[in-house]
Amino acid sequence: MGAQAKRSGEPLSLLFLDFDDFKSINDTYGHTTGDLVLREMGRLLDGQPPIQRAQRIWRTSDVATRYGGEEFAVLLPNTSVEGAISLAEQLRHCVTRLTSVPELASRQLRLSCSIGVANFPTHAPLAGLVSAADQALYVAKNAGKNCVKVCEQESAILIG
Repeated sequence: MGAQAKRSGEPLSLLFLDFDDFKSINDTYGHTTGDLVLREMGRLLDGQPPIQRAQRIWRTSDVATRYGGEEFAVLLPNTSVEGAISLAEQLRHCVTRLTSVPELASRQLRLSCSIGVANFPTHAPLAGLVSAADQALYVAKNAGKNCVKVCEQESAILIG
């Protein structure tokens, strides 16, 4: 995907998502509940029920994966910075609604996430895209969580 973006000159955006305060979910409700949250996040990213077809925000060309722990990465080929921000905001909103899933509805959970956005070629070369998105994610966490932040590598500052 990256090589294709480089050859074609088309943009490639990357979202890094991390659940906010996930450890407290495991500590308060147990690891079984934490696992349910992660499973439902996977279903959301895959567009599976209970997410309605109209709520699916991903294209078939987009690739979503668990990056590690409670972090997820979403590759968005041929997606501008503005398009990536729009998708990230939709995803952030969908995460807050995961608590309505029947297995989670009986618990008094509050779910939110922070998302970092980076784009090739705007923010970083392909080799630096992961680092740029990760840096933007840390800025989102430090900005109070439950937000989307965009990496701006060109001027070495983060905006969002």
